[in-house]
Amino acid sequence: MKTTEPFSSEGKLHLLTVPEGEERRRELIFELFSCLCPPEEARRQLSLLLSYFGSFRGIFFAPEEELRKAGASSEAARLLKLTVDLSRAYLEDRADSLRRVFDTASACEVMRPQFLGRKAEAMAVLLLNARGQVLYHGIVVEGSVTAVPIYIRRLLELCINYGAYSCFLAHNHPSDSVFPSRNDITATRQIEMALRSIDARLQDHIIFGGNDFYSFRKSGILAVEREKNSQMIEEELKDARELEQALQKQREDQNGL
Repeated sequence: MKTTEPFSSEGKLHLLTVPEGEERRRELIFELFSCLCPPEEARRQLSLLLSYFGSFRGIFFAPEEELRKAGASSEAARLLKLTVDLSRAYLEDRADSLRRVFDTASACEVMRPQFLGRKAEAMAVLLLNARGQVLYHGIVVEGSVTAVPIYIRRLLELCINYGAYSCFLAHNHPSDSVFPSRNDITATRQIEMALRSIDARLQDHIIFGGNDFYSFRKSGILAVEREKNSQMIEEELKDARELEQALQKQREDQNGL
């Protein structure tokens, strides 16, 4: 940590008590704005944004309308959002070079870029073959991810079309809290059950929030929900066998009359 003024008398960008690395990140925004307007105006706009959002991260992930409201020109706000979009595209392209996914950590490397800068919830899927090679990854639903039946249909369709052996699911919490909700847990159980119907395996369900993530697999929740589904299937099979036996006995009794 170090404490300095936002700008020195020579016009160089400095900062007020910021973590290591934050100063350079803010300087990059200043340099970006300087491509559109004189340095004095770039300093003024950046100062307004820092006062409004408080950090590089707050500025970088702010909606375009909020940037304008905080004091950025329309051109500066648009350029910054295009920079975020370009960064996301680069990270997604870089993730495509990862040919195999073996665990949650490598799945996060592939899937996290899809949530860069998103302010609304979205659900993404990563499909793998039996050797862990990536067959497909992308967003399956945007907005509320609580409409489970909608994206289960899309997920099953993708798994069948790509012949997927297993998959990872991920969604984001715009609040930055990665703790799963009751709906998240219920959805995970329903999705795990649906994938069983087509002989595909849910490897993990990941929640991204800020710089953190939550793994249903590592937390043990996925194993618990998988066991619940197994017990439910066993009970349904037992009920079906008992019904079959009862119907058979009924037929035998009728034939014996």
